[in-house]
Amino acid sequence: MTASIINRCREYNDWLFIYKANWKTRKRQAKHKPNKQAPPLRQRPEQTPKQLRQHFLIRFWKWTWGGVVAVGVILGIIAVCYSFIPKISVFPDNSFGDKDPMHVPFVIRNDGMLSLHSVTVQWYIDKMKTRHNIQMSNILIHKDSFLVPILAPNEPTTFRLRLTILNPSDVVESAEMYVLVSYKPFGLPFRGKKFRFSIEHNEAGLPVWVSQSLSQ
Repeated sequence: MTASIINRCREYNDWLFIYKANWKTRKRQAKHKPNKQAPPLRQRPEQTPKQLRQHFLIRFWKWTWGGVVAVGVILGIIAVCYSFIPKISVFPDNSFGDKDPMHVPFVIRNDGMLSLHSVTVQWYIDKMKTRHNIQMSNILIHKDSFLVPILAPNEPTTFRLRLTILNPSDVVESAEMYVLVSYKPFGLPFRGKKFRFSIEHNEAGLPVWVSQSLSQ
């Protein structure tokens, strides 16, 4: 296998050398006068197997490094484009320790590198059960009731649920809620992202909102 590669490289190098030499000679012949004798064609000197291997290795490493540089440039372009994709997150602020989870504020944060415009939020309860054993499902709490004109990068803003259909003495024990945040990136039409939350009880026995996967 190695001898075959060496022979092929030798034939290709001989042909390339002769072709270049002949081309240069013909070019010089065109410039000379007809009475001048053209120089004889040059022949490529014979190369040893060691020289052929060295020549092959040099070309191999050039092609390898060229491929590595090309892949690095492509990955860098993809990383830069990905960094400019709009990113937004929503999470509950349970630090207040409120016994009623319907009064807990939620935080919307722009995690991207560019500002988001016309940020709007709406949320609805998928299912809910209160301490007085009142059960509800498919309740639209608010729609397009919260608007932030511009949300700068890494800037947070908050909103509250304010569920007004419950008795003041009643408290939500379990619930599942969806939050849909809509915004305009780069002045383009609206885009939206959905978040899912459910109520779980912490170590102190208080109901708190916990982020859940949409696929569950």
